[in-house]
Amino acid sequence: SPERLDKCNSLLNRYEAKYQRISAVDGQKLTTQNKEEDVAPDYSAYYKVLTTNEIACYMSHQKCWEYIINNDLDYAVILEDDFTLNEDITRVAEYIDVINVSWDCIKLMEHPEKRKEISEAPCLDKRLVQYDKVPIRNCAYALNKSGARKMLKHSKKISRPVDIDFQYWWESGLIVYGLKPYIVAVNDNEVSTIDQGKSRKSSKKSLLKKYIHQLGFMYNSKKHTKHQLKNENK
Repeated sequence: SPERLDKCNSLLNRYEAKYQRISAVDGQKLTTQNKEEDVAPDYSAYYKVLTTNEIACYMSHQKCWEYIINNDLDYAVILEDDFTLNEDITRVAEYIDVINVSWDCIKLMEHPEKRKEISEAPCLDKRLVQYDKVPIRNCAYALNKSGARKMLKHSKKISRPVDIDFQYWWESGLIVYGLKPYIVAVNDNEVSTIDQGKSRKSSKKSLLKKYIHQLGFMYNSKKHTKHQLKNENK
């Protein structure tokens, strides 16, 4: 969106942050062949049929992950176009430089902010935290080369919205933390472009599959989080 790009540019220029724009995938231009090649069958790992804009959003993030790999970057900060800044985003590099644990992804925002912290460690004037459940929304996160490889391998067939897939981190082996207080926030004045065209709420769904997936998620999330904490404390 040209208007959103102008807003993003103004925010980033405020802190003299250099950035690379990655052109998003347009959901309205996806073909039947795209969906057959890149998307998993309906209900294979999610309780509803993905809209074309949800698929396009996932593909847009994949383009960012591919950029990290193709340019041999240690990591990148990935921003969707509906963000606003609480403080200087260029300081992310300072925080990452002092992190002494293995990580793949660092969440830089949470909306709404409600996830419980199950561990924390000082990180300069912030805290590096682990969540009881990885927050939804992928508006702003840092992803390193290892994380990019894991997510690209995991998403050869898209089966969920991209932020929901991050919540199933044990499937890809992704190691996720959060950096709080958050540097980035969501601009609530922006209307989601994912709901342009067919709304996610009106998408065909299976309530039975929803309950089955929810139960499976709750069980696996608790099990793998407990296992991860146990290994870190050894």
